[in-house]
Amino acid sequence: IGWCGSFGATKEVLLEAQKKRSVVKLNLSYAGLEEIPDDFFVGVSNVVSLNLARNKLTRLPPMENLVHLDILNLEGNNFSVFPTSVYSLSSLSTLTLSFNALTEIPDEIVKLRHLRVLNFTMNQITLLPESIGLLYDLEELYVSHNQLSRLPGSVGALTKLQILTLNDNNLQYLPDSLMSLVHLRSINIASNALTADVEWAMRLPTLQTRGTKIIGLPKPTETAIASGAAASSAP
Repeated sequence: IGWCGSFGATKEVLLEAQKKRSVVKLNLSYAGLEEIPDDFFVGVSNVVSLNLARNKLTRLPPMENLVHLDILNLEGNNFSVFPTSVYSLSSLSTLTLSFNALTEIPDEIVKLRHLRVLNFTMNQITLLPESIGLLYDLEELYVSHNQLSRLPGSVGALTKLQILTLNDNNLQYLPDSLMSLVHLRSINIASNALTADVEWAMRLPTLQTRGTKIIGLPKPTETAIASGAAASSAP
């Protein structure tokens, strides 16, 4: 079932969706939803893709019946707190929570151990939890346009990570553990507070030689270049 309708039709949308118990892909985006009844997903188990993007949701009903859910899109809602119902989605591989009002990501996100794609673009997140490093299957992490001042060192444990967007945050440095991301194909670090000190000069180009595309690479200052040259010539 798909829907792209007016706010006044939201009740009809939910009623129609509940009739489609055997549906595999459920699209309730742009439906003007402010809430979903707690019993809405009772008896539903076949859905593998659920699109709730561009509504006005602030919470989710219980979702433990969605045992096969693989993709969940919550983009463009009004979530200011991470929806805890998501933790029961043990099969989830793609979670999109971009364009919301989240300020933090709880440690419990580690319960979603099969995540491959995680999108928090355009929120107000100030810190990622250390537990994010336990999401070993993660291949794409999008956290651009937030308020991150630092990145947890545990990110280096995400050895399957291929895409990392960090642009438009408040980052002043990146952890050395990033060098462990041997499969990283692209990293965007533009529009941060990064400075190209000697450490940067030695670290990031190594990623480039591996074939990693680096967007927003800060240019070293004359002082940093001179210091780096002096260090390399030291006995």
